[in-house]
Amino acid sequence: MPTNRGTSKSNICLTITLYILQGMNLGLASSIPLFLIYYGATWKDRGTFNFAKYPFSLKLLWAPLIDVLYIKRFGRRKSWLVPILLISGAVLLSISFFIQSWIITNRIVLLTIVFFIIYFLTASEDVCVDGFAITLFAASNPQWASTSQSIGQTFGRFLGSSFLLTFESANFTNRFIRKP
Repeated sequence: MPTNRGTSKSNICLTITLYILQGMNLGLASSIPLFLIYYGATWKDRGTFNFAKYPFSLKLLWAPLIDVLYIKRFGRRKSWLVPILLISGAVLLSISFFIQSWIITNRIVLLTIVFFIIYFLTASEDVCVDGFAITLFAASNPQWASTSQSIGQTFGRFLGSSFLLTFESANFTNRFIRKP
């Protein structure tokens, strides 16, 4: 039986990979409150940081623009997806040099602004990838769109939060990674 265009293994792997990238951003952002607690942030500080999550809830406001505005030569989804991924990577790379000091010194407003941007980019990426997955799988097997999202985002959140938090633990790292 020939494979349909929308159900090829490469298409499934591509959408899962894109959802993993999303999940890693969301997982990283969801682990920040745990670090804030560890370094003595107040309830007010943690509440302030929660404003960073608003873009994911409000993405329906700009989702129509992402669907309508695009460069025809580049493609409907790639016109948004490639720049969003590049900007997200640049933001994450640039904050990697400062984030630990921001958390330790409780620079809550700065953390909130930076993670608001990350959530905004991730929400926009979600709109693009959802549209891409629906376009890719709608004709043949639409269940692959939600399956890819479930697998990818769950695994990405694990990598972005639990996995990183595990390596932050000195006891775990000394016992299992460094091997005395």
